[in-house]
Amino acid sequence: MGNTRTEKDFEEHINKTIETDSQAQWIFICDQLNTHKSESLVKLVARLCSIKDELGKKGESGIVKSMSSRASF
Repeated sequence: MGNTRTEKDFEEHINKTIETDSQAQWIFICDQLNTHKSESLVKLVARLCSIKDELGKKGESGIVKSMSSRASF
């Protein structure tokens, strides 16, 4: 834990945790905090899962459009 709890902090924490064993089947349980439904987290998950689909544009379209669409992802 650092001094801040930003979207980037959470994404980096998840990434570093996964890097400890990239072959494991990770399950993360998160509450409804907005950083847990962030654009950067969706992009990280898509990259790690080799999802090549267009993710859209935050605030405009696709999976990253809104917190609701990102949470559904």
